[in-house]
Amino acid sequence: MIQNKNLIFWMMVAFAFLGLFWLLQEMLAPFLTGMLVAYLFSPLVTKLTKKQSLRWIPTSFVLMCFVLLIGCIIVFVIPYVLVQIYQYMSGLGDYLKQVQSDISQLGERFLSFVPPEKQKEVLQNATSHMGTVLTWLGQVMQGALSRLIATASSLSYLVITPVVSFYLLRDWPIFQKKVKSLFPRKEEKTITTLLRHMDEMISAFIRGQLMVALFLGVFYATSLGIIGLNFGILIGLISGALSIIPYVGTIVGVCAALIVAFFQYDSWGMIVGVGAVFLIGNLIEGNFLTPKLVGEKVNLHPVWVLFALLAGQNLLGFTGILIAVPTAAIIGVLVRFFLLEYKKSSVYADG
Repeated sequence: MIQNKNLIFWMMVAFAFLGLFWLLQEMLAPFLTGMLVAYLFSPLVTKLTKKQSLRWIPTSFVLMCFVLLIGCIIVFVIPYVLVQIYQYMSGLGDYLKQVQSDISQLGERFLSFVPPEKQKEVLQNATSHMGTVLTWLGQVMQGALSRLIATASSLSYLVITPVVSFYLLRDWPIFQKKVKSLFPRKEEKTITTLLRHMDEMISAFIRGQLMVALFLGVFYATSLGIIGLNFGILIGLISGALSIIPYVGTIVGVCAALIVAFFQYDSWGMIVGVGAVFLIGNLIEGNFLTPKLVGEKVNLHPVWVLFALLAGQNLLGFTGILIAVPTAAIIGVLVRFFLLEYKKSSVYADG
């Protein structure tokens, strides 16, 4: 009876927490970002800390370096990317005209195989669907760009995130001890083991994927720039950044680069060369970067990560994206734990 009451109590606490989280999701994003920054840099600050009372010194140093890096990106990289985007959008009309011309030629060839009485209907359907697709793509690009600008220009991000990061990073060991002191004595070892597995999985994935994305962004941007692909540096940087999400970076980069290459080059050799850049990048990522930087501790299937990110975005927007991977890792660890407990139980053995 007491166990049932405890279970009901903790379920009520969990639902209350989830309800509060849902209500405050719009304002939680800068706090969660600050927590993520503190979590990422905590091991580095711990290594640099000689005395706990002086932890604020390496904390300040690490955060200043991080803010300086972000500032350099905002001052030097973002303007270049925006210029590239403007040039790309300015030249998009020429690309679309070329696409329309090529599609018209292909359409004429295709219509030659269609009975004359059906040609008008087929042409109307094709035009209607093409217009729908282009309208949808325009809305997606406009929405994504507006959200990015709104997020980047948010005053709460500029003020709250660094403050939250500093205090959490400075007091990280204290928070760890206080949380550990709340564990039930009988289950302390089990909970500590589970949390350690979650920490290993989350830290390996986030830190590892960030390093992989950084390398791929530099590699793609440099390689496509050397080839001379129009907007190659922009496509490379975006592809590298999106590599944090499994499959998405490669798909977006390959599609964008090949479309531009198709209209820029007359030689198929150059188009194949653009494709080869992404093939080499994928080989390096799969055989060297991911095993070395991410490692085998992650044990997060790419499809599960992709599902978690999409579900988080649909449910909670940008806040959901921030908590998607940690939530997926926590669920994965808990599922494996309960499966092991189930296999140890009499229900499994007697069945």
